[in-house]
Amino acid sequence: MTVTARPQILGNGNGLQKGKAGQLPLNLTPLVGRRQQVAELRRQLSDSRLVTLLGPGGVGKTRLAAETAKGAHEGGLGESHWAELAPVRSDLVELAVADALGVPEGLAESALGAVVEGLGSRRVLLVLDNAEHLVGTVATLSVQLLASCSGLPILATSREPLASPAPGLPSGPWGRRKCGLKGAS
Repeated sequence: MTVTARPQILGNGNGLQKGKAGQLPLNLTPLVGRRQQVAELRRQLSDSRLVTLLGPGGVGKTRLAAETAKGAHEGGLGESHWAELAPVRSDLVELAVADALGVPEGLAESALGAVVEGLGSRRVLLVLDNAEHLVGTVATLSVQLLASCSGLPILATSREPLASPAPGLPSGPWGRRKCGLKGAS
């Protein structure tokens, strides 16, 4: 019998302190001058169930996602769960998401099945942070989750557009919404 341990997702940076899987990062410094972007992002998440924040490293995608998720419940987006994907390999993405959502191991035969069963139609905002090295896997997983979980919006952050998740769907930038992020000049 092979037992696969779920990845531990810890780290810090970007003015944020990251804790246990699923928990939103703790802001160590105030967010200045981004209220309009946060409001626009919440509006877009209300209109579209998949939004991807795109931009080069260091422009504040993670910080903007954290601030947006922090007030998600009051904005009607439900409770928020955070999956830090930077240290995760593509074969562990489903386990990382299950861990972030607090889905117990063994609920279903697969991690995806456990997530779908655990979520059902609950209203939950899932943030998939640092998805650039997993764009195909994250796009495919997002389509599967959105098709199965009616109360789930997903906010992804990435340096690259999510890959087209299935034949017949438009090719990248799939799920992209402009949020005014600009690279340093």
